[in-house]
Amino acid sequence: MKCLFKPLIIIVSIAVPVLSVAEVYRWVDDKGVTHFGDKPPAKTKSGASPSAVAKVNLRGDKIFNQVKQKTPLKYQAKDKAALVLFKELQVKLKKSNRKDLHIGTRTQSNRGSCGNPQPIMWDQGFIDVSESSLMSDVIVAFKEENYRMITGKLMSVSNSSRLTLNATISKLRIDVCNSYNQGTSSYQKAAAYVKVSWRLVDRLSRKVLHNNITEGAVNEFDRFRRNGAEKAIFRAITMAARNLLADENFVDHLTPLPGQNVPAQTFARLDVALRYGNAKSTFKSEIEKLKSVAVTVRTVNGHGSGVILDKAGYVLTNAHVVGESSDVIVLINNQALPGKVIRREPYRDVALIEVKNLPAVKSVAISKAKLTEGDTIYVIGTPLDESLSNTVTKGVFSAFRKHDGLIYYQTDAAINPGNSGGPVFDDKGELIAISVAGVFTRDGASLNVNYLVPIEDAIKKLNITEARDMSHLFDVSDDIEKSKVEGKNKTK
Repeated sequence: MKCLFKPLIIIVSIAVPVLSVAEVYRWVDDKGVTHFGDKPPAKTKSGASPSAVAKVNLRGDKIFNQVKQKTPLKYQAKDKAALVLFKELQVKLKKSNRKDLHIGTRTQSNRGSCGNPQPIMWDQGFIDVSESSLMSDVIVAFKEENYRMITGKLMSVSNSSRLTLNATISKLRIDVCNSYNQGTSSYQKAAAYVKVSWRLVDRLSRKVLHNNITEGAVNEFDRFRRNGAEKAIFRAITMAARNLLADENFVDHLTPLPGQNVPAQTFARLDVALRYGNAKSTFKSEIEKLKSVAVTVRTVNGHGSGVILDKAGYVLTNAHVVGESSDVIVLINNQALPGKVIRREPYRDVALIEVKNLPAVKSVAISKAKLTEGDTIYVIGTPLDESLSNTVTKGVFSAFRKHDGLIYYQTDAAINPGNSGGPVFDDKGELIAISVAGVFTRDGASLNVNYLVPIEDAIKKLNITEARDMSHLFDVSDDIEKSKVEGKNKTK
C-alpha cells in the first residue's frame, strides 16, 4: 500500500496504518518479489520455503521505547540568544523503485482490536515539507528553552537571522490503528519514530557550524486520539529537536553573535566628505547622476549593490554582500575596479569599501527630511544578474519596523537578490537608505515586503563622520545663486 504524503501537510495525513496483535511476516519469492502476510509462506512442492522469511515487529516497541528524551539546555544569558532561521525541513528516505521500503503498519479497529495489519510502503524518495506546521512545533520547542527562532511559509533574507538551521528526516517509522472518522477528523492509536539530521550554517560566512543527528519517538497506543497519527509524528520530531538542544556543542553556537546586542562595533572615527541635500530637486531630474553613484559589488560568491558616498572612493554596501572577503570588485559605469573592505558591522549589516582611482562622479546628497508613510521612494541596484545594473524600481515607504533594537524601513518597492546594499532615494533624489532584505516565496518570487537600513544609522554604525570638503559645496552654491537670481527676477 502506498503512503500518500502531501508536501504542505506532511507525513501525518498518510492514510497511515498501524499496529496489530497479529503477526506479520515478510519474505521474498523466487522471482525477487517482496510479500507480506499474517502467516508464514507455505512451502513449495519440493518442500523448500521462500527465502528471507522474517517476522515484522508491528508495534516497533523496541525502537519506540529505546529513544529517551534528554534534558534541553535552557538559555539563561542576559543578552538575547542569536536568532535562528529554520530554513528547511525535508523527508529524504531511501528511494525504492521496487516499492518495498517498509516504514510501518496500519490496521483497522474491529470491536476494539487492531487486527489484519497492512504494511505502509514508502516510494516517495524525497519530499520538502518546509511549509508545514511541523516547523512551528520545532520553533515552540526552541522558544520554550529561551532560544529564538523564526520561520514560516516565507523565507526572509534579513540579516537579523544570520544563523540558518536545516533538518532532514532520514528514517521514519509510523504504526497506526484507525478507529473511525468524524467529519474531517480521524481517531487513531499511533506510534512514531524519526531520525533527524541537523545542519547549522552561518549565512554570512557560509560555514557549517554544526552537524548532528538526533532521534525522537512516541508510543501512544494506550487510547484512540483525534488525528493521533499526525500528533505522534509531530511529537516525535519535537522530541528530536529537544534532544538537539541537549547538545552543548550545538547550543554554544546560539550565543549572541559578534556585534549583536551592542550599539556598534568599535571603529576609529573616519572623516568622509558627506554631502546633505536641500530638497530642491527631484529624482527624475537627477536620475542620471544617481545612477552614476549606484554600483555593483562583485565577490567570489556572487554580487550585490552599493552606493558611492564621496569622490574619495568610499562605497557603502551590506556586510552580507562582502561576507568575509577583504578584496572585492566594484563595477562603476562599466569599469571594474578593485576595492578593499575596510569596515564591516554584521549586526547592522553594513560595510564600507575603499576604491582607489575612482572615476569622476558627482557626490550623492543625503536626505535630512523625515519619511512619512506613503512617501514615494526609488531603489537602484543590480537585481539577479550583473547585466541588470542600474535597475530602477519605485514604491512607497510602508512603515517603520523595529527588530532586535534596530530600525528598518519597510517598502513595497521591488527588491530582489542582488539589490542588497544598493541606494534608496526619496522623491527629491536624496539618499535615505540602502536595501538589506526581501521576503520571498520558496521559489524565489518577491512578495514586495522589503526592508531598508536608514542611511543615518548605517553611517553611525560605521563611525563615519562628516568632513569639510569645499569641492562638495559647489553643487549647493549653484542652487543658492540660482535662487538669488530667481528672487531678483520676482522683484522686477
